[in-house]
Amino acid sequence: MRIFGIIYGRTAVSLAVMALLSVGLMLFLGKGFGQYGTAPDKSAAVQERTVRNISNINYKPVLDVKSIRLIQGERRTVESMADAHDIDGMELDESVRFTDKNGHVIHGYFDTSTPGCFPVTVSVCSKITGERVQKNIYILVDGRVKAWKE
Repeated sequence: MRIFGIIYGRTAVSLAVMALLSVGLMLFLGKGFGQYGTAPDKSAAVQERTVRNISNINYKPVLDVKSIRLIQGERRTVESMADAHDIDGMELDESVRFTDKNGHVIHGYFDTSTPGCFPVTVSVCSKITGERVQKNIYILVDGRVKAWKE
C-alpha cells in the first residue's frame, strides 16, 4: 500500500507541476502577444475590413432592401429604399424596379395616403451578366400617427 501512495503521490505532484508550467507559459505568451501583437498605436495588428462582393460567385447582382414602416402622409421615394451593386461593384440603383402586387411599376414617391401593409417586389438586373435578382418586401403605412405637414 505504501508503494501505491508513493506512485500516485508522484503522479499528483507531476500533474500539479505541469499545470503550473502551462499556466506560466500561457501568461508569458499572452504578455508577448500584448506587446508584439499590436500596432504602434496599441490597436489590433489585424484590422477588420469590408470587401464588397467577395462571395459573389454566382455572378448575380447584390440587392440590399428591407421591409420598412412609413407614417401615413410621409413622403419617401422608392429609390431611397434599396441599394444595388453589380458583380464588379458598380452601383445599379437606377436599375432597381419596384412593382406592387398587381404588377404595376412604382415610380417616384410611394403613396402613403392610405394606411395598410403593402407587398412590393423589388428586382434588379445585372448589366454585365443579365442575371436578375428579386426580393419581396412589405411596406407598412402606419395610420395611427399622421405626418406633420408644413
